[in-house]
This record gives sequence, structure tokens and C-alpha cells, in this order.
Amino acid sequence: MDDATLVIAGYAASTLFLIILVFIIYRSKRGKREASPIYPGEARIGPFIGRAKKALITFARTRGLTIVPDDRSGDLKTRITQSFGIPETGRLVDIVKIPLSNGEGYLYTRLPETSGSSAGSASDFVSQFIVVFIDIPIAERTFVVQRVPLKGRLARAVVEMVLKRIFGAGKIELMEIDKRFPDFGRVYNVFTEDVDSAESVVLTTDVMSVLMTHPQKKPANVCFAPSGFGIFIEPKMKKVEKIERFVTWSENLARALKDIGEF
Repeated sequence: MDDATLVIAGYAASTLFLIILVFIIYRSKRGKREASPIYPGEARIGPFIGRAKKALITFARTRGLTIVPDDRSGDLKTRITQSFGIPETGRLVDIVKIPLSNGEGYLYTRLPETSGSSAGSASDFVSQFIVVFIDIPIAERTFVVQRVPLKGRLARAVVEMVLKRIFGAGKIELMEIDKRFPDFGRVYNVFTEDVDSAESVVLTTDVMSVLMTHPQKKPANVCFAPSGFGIFIEPKMKKVEKIERFVTWSENLARALKDIGEF
């Protein structure tokens, strides 16, 4: 092998080494970037970011909050599943811990599973939740959902199926509230696993008053459990003002529930 060939081979080997080195550094930094929280000062709103993500980043910047890209450890998902009985499906992303005077709140997005046998199932859809961990003096869960005409077994079966898909509801009872609370009954249906708890906590003046001030035109579905409550938000919020309204609503609801617990 002559000198020229050796020089060319040396250059080629050096170039290949540099390419591999740059690739390794890039992947390493990318992994760290994906795993680390997005702080308000670091999160950039680019032209290819969706409206919902833009609104969330702006909300975080305004409040000085942190956006955690995903629940990589699975701790929050496990806690939510155990506290609210919500099915352990999908991936939790864009997690924001929201400051509340009462309780511990989180806003997050649930994405469909990307692999495994559960991918593509009926429970796989993109949605947002606000969960608040706060002690509520109830024995079992109660579901306050947007009212739909429940004339006939089929209509009720459809609602029960939706509650099972979203919240993992089991055997539940539809409460007859139209005569006692006509205004509230025109907006919501109430299903419960324990009538006494629903009567003494959820169907109280303060809690119903907050529920009637729902942040959007369509009422949001709420799951009340002994460990707190979860708000199902669909479609995803695409305006900062809407996120602010939902956070304020969850704060007011937590305060009303706290007052009941102290009373």
C-alpha cells in the first residue's frame, strides 16, 4: 500500500470516527433532553408545535411552573390508578403540578399506548385530566357526568360503558335528582357506588354550586373518590384562558370539599 493510499485511508477512518462521535453525543444529549423537565424559560414555541402544547407552555411560563415530558417512572400513573380506580391504560405526558391552596393537583395528557396488546383498543384516546389528591369523606366513588337522556336500558348502558372506559366504573347506581335539584339535574347525571356518600358530600349546596360553574359550554365529567377527584377534559385545551379556568375550577371544588371535611 503506497503513501497516498495510507493518507486517504487515514482521512476516511478519521472522518468515520468523527461522525460516530457526533452521533453518540447527539443521542446522549437528546436522551437527557427528553428525560429532563421543560422549564418555562427553556420551552420554546416553534411553528410546528400544536395549539394545545403552545397553550400549556404559555400557561407554565405565566405561572412559573415546570412541564415534565412524561411519567417515565410510572409513579404518578400508579398513584392515580390506586387512588381513583382509573384504568391503567395509555401514557401520561406533559405533566404539570398545579399549585392549590387545598390538595395536591396535577394537569396531564393521556396518550394511547404505542405498543402491546392494548394498543388501538376502545380506551385508547388522547385526553387531558386534572386530578387533585385531597381527603374526601366518602366511602366509594361518585361520578358526576354531563346529562344525557336516559330513557331506556340502552341509553343507560351506553353511559355506563363510557364511565367504565374512562374511570373504570363498576356496579353503579343512577341517582334520581331531577325533582330535588331540577337545575342541577338539567346539567348533570349522577352515578354512584355509594348513595349515602353521594348524598352527604357531592349533592351538597357548596359542591353543586361549584359544579354548576363548569369552565366550558359542555360540562366536564368528574370522578369523586375518597382520595380526591379527577376531571376528564375533552377535547384538549387549546387556549391559556381555558386552562386557567379549569385550574381555578379545580381549586374552587377542592375548597368546597375541604370545607365539608372540616365541618
